[in-house]
Amino acid sequence: PRSTLFPYTTLFRSFIGAITELCEMLEKTKWKPWKKSSKNDIKEIRKELIDVWHFIINLSIACNLEPDDLVKKFIEKNIENNKRQENGY
Repeated sequence: PRSTLFPYTTLFRSFIGAITELCEMLEKTKWKPWKKSSKNDIKEIRKELIDVWHFIINLSIACNLEPDDLVKKFIEKNIENNKRQENGY
């Protein structure tokens, strides 16, 4: 039934979707130092980034993560990461 499969399928599809879009975004960058290439295509990178956000927002909704909670957790994690970097982690 949809009620029991919905969170799982939404999580799975959104997770795979986010990874796929990140890979597509990577292809729009010029990350290969051995390959001659032109400048990064910022317009296309932004389009792929919006696609990534689409899936990240779907994941947040599926996990019942409210916007205020997301910001709070982001700030907490950012503080933790900065402390780790300051202490040579």
